[in-house]
Amino acid sequence: MTDQLPAVEPVADAPPSALPGDAAWRSMVLDAMPVAVLLVDDMGMIVYANGRAGTMLGLAPAAGIGLNVLDFVDVDDLDFAAELLSTTGDHAGELMGPAIVRYVDAAGRTHTTQVWAHRAPAGTGVAGFILTLTGESVRDVLADAVSAAAAGAALKQTLASAAMSVQAHPMESTGGVLLAAGVADEHGPTLALGDWPVPDHLLDDPSSPWARAIATGSDIDVHVDGDETMSHALLAAMRTSGIAQVWVRAVPGDGRCAAAIVTFRRVSKPPSPNQQAHLDDIVRVVGLVIDQHVRHQYLQEAAHSDPLTGAANRAAFMERLETERRACDVLFVDLDHFKAVNDTFGHDIGDQVLAAAAERLMSCVRHDDDVYRTGGDEFVVVCEPGSLDRAGRVTLAERIIDCVMQPYTVDGIDVQIAATIGIASGNGRILSEAVSAADRSMLVAKERGRAGWAHAHDIGLPLPPPAFD
Repeated sequence: MTDQLPAVEPVADAPPSALPGDAAWRSMVLDAMPVAVLLVDDMGMIVYANGRAGTMLGLAPAAGIGLNVLDFVDVDDLDFAAELLSTTGDHAGELMGPAIVRYVDAAGRTHTTQVWAHRAPAGTGVAGFILTLTGESVRDVLADAVSAAAAGAALKQTLASAAMSVQAHPMESTGGVLLAAGVADEHGPTLALGDWPVPDHLLDDPSSPWARAIATGSDIDVHVDGDETMSHALLAAMRTSGIAQVWVRAVPGDGRCAAAIVTFRRVSKPPSPNQQAHLDDIVRVVGLVIDQHVRHQYLQEAAHSDPLTGAANRAAFMERLETERRACDVLFVDLDHFKAVNDTFGHDIGDQVLAAAAERLMSCVRHDDDVYRTGGDEFVVVCEPGSLDRAGRVTLAERIIDCVMQPYTVDGIDVQIAATIGIASGNGRILSEAVSAADRSMLVAKERGRAGWAHAHDIGLPLPPPAFD
């Protein structure tokens, strides 16, 4: 992205101001700098850009000349970036920065950079600004990942941010983070984040160095040409992509390997001490992110789970009432004669019977149905919408009753209880109304003699009137 000035050899021992080909010499110096340097006019059009600017923006040399620098700025930072180039603001003529600005490269990927802006000196011949941008470092990217984790971002979003670190300085590689199976089950067997130079179907290849690292919990460095353990398909994919070496670092978890940091290199040599230090930083941050996610899940489950029965608790039920917008059928289940068990045998025996009854109840419902313990011996089953018709709900209620009524043997004592169930359709009702109708239906079933069921439709409980805007 340079202006292609001809290269000129400097004269030995000459003062800088007397060097021949002064513009070319300065261009070579700017290209050697580790920061991006842009010269833009008052309209933001790029007049000059050094080589580092082209690398950061993902453009070929000279390809950015004539483009507007603001076109690369993330839309949320556009107003702020424009203020840096203001000729009338409070800071006109002063050095502006460092300012944090997000920009989008030619491939559509978003990065963060520190920007300095200053009015271009008269000697440049351009009425505009000199911009200096720093490239992202591993620690810059990891700081973004830590911030995302602290803000409670989803695991996938946070790890995606951390995965960008293998591309940042001084790593400047491809690859990313591979989450081990079972760490976040909602994402399936494995979750690969980052820029992987191998096809998706090879990510789960058991012969890959990352699969071996996850299986053994060990770091693995592989020279592609000399490796005899990878499959032919995987080796061919790497060679096609120009990969010469792979660095894999295992991320320890709760007694297992939680993830692997995979770095694909086009040069076959071991990591430098600086690169190794950054690999260690990536491993630590990814480990912390996963650990926080696991702990958050545990706390969420503990806060919404009944410790005695394992069913969802009343707090989880109240949240469901507030957030559910679908038409869900409801079964209101009350255990019969349970108070007599506590009074006769004591609460220790009663607790064991209650836990066993809840386990039976939960084994009867479908996988997508949810069971909540809403009181001492009361449970509510919220059925996934559309999974069963009326006859199916009745069949489910009868199955629960039959299952709960089977005898219990606790500490050599035989105990028997029953269940009475009220059923209500969610059609035309919000969830709280369906629960109320099921509760009233359960009371009717108790009046009929217990150990049975009643459906709100059969006993004439009306649907609520239609709502009008």
